[in-house]
Amino acid sequence: MAIIINRETDCTGCSACYNVCPQKCIKISERDDGFWYPEVDATICIQCGLCEKVCPIKKTEYIRTKDKHVF
Repeated sequence: MAIIINRETDCTGCSACYNVCPQKCIKISERDDGFWYPEVDATICIQCGLCEKVCPIKKTEYIRTKDKHVF
């Protein structure tokens, strides 16, 4: 599934989704407010889900360690 961001506050602008995409179907564009935001070209997306897995906001599975979270 391609990354879907319903609220702007659900994106940190980290570009992790852009960097992990094997199809390079995600571009990061600067908006009028100066924030960098991902846009997915659904016509070339292969629904691999890597963008969702790497997203620090979307990712829900993590391992808690004694001193830190390991993602």
